[in-house]
Amino acid sequence: MFAINKLNEEQIKKCARIFSREEYLFHQGDLGNTMFIIVGGQVELIEEREGKSTAVGLFSPGEILGEKAFLTDTPYRRTYSAKAKIDTSVLEFDRKNLKLVESLIPDFATRILQVAAQRLDRANRIISILRPFDAAERFVLSVLFLRDDSGAQGAEGVEFTMTAEELYQVGNLDAETAEFCISAVLKMNILKKTKKGFVVADENALRQYSAELKDRIAA
Repeated sequence: MFAINKLNEEQIKKCARIFSREEYLFHQGDLGNTMFIIVGGQVELIEEREGKSTAVGLFSPGEILGEKAFLTDTPYRRTYSAKAKIDTSVLEFDRKNLKLVESLIPDFATRILQVAAQRLDRANRIISILRPFDAAERFVLSVLFLRDDSGAQGAEGVEFTMTAEELYQVGNLDAETAEFCISAVLKMNILKKTKKGFVVADENALRQYSAELKDRIAA
């Protein structure tokens, strides 16, 4: 997360943008050359595929979108759509505003590279999840990815959300297979349902259970 310091009125006027709830900052496939820093509200990242819209990320105040704009001189096509989940205020910069950004955010160049590296690591992990041919192994790897990627410490352990759509996005699992696998590991108490989502009760058992799940799916 980025801490934004010493904003004055003139700087805000130059780059401030307000988006109403459900309003798009940009659409997937648009040519873009700007970066956004979320000041207030929330921005949802959405993938458009085969006529379906799937939420793939949620950005809060202090976080950034479109950092690639500062890594290239030419406009690039947006990989996802970005939509205000609630009324949202942002600061929008292009490469010409680099000095302004550096005055607002300490160590900006270093931190932007850290963000890019983190997102590359995330992409590489998703690629590794998609390598296994059988759905059961992809399910297990997807569960652990969702826990590590978006989980938060709760009373019973690290709680995370997991839907059939998220499992499709991460592990390319169809809804029927995803729901079957979730039900199976819940019955075995390998996964527990909580008020906020799920907790992995036994990670070793979850990893070992993929072979049995594979047989059940095949049956």
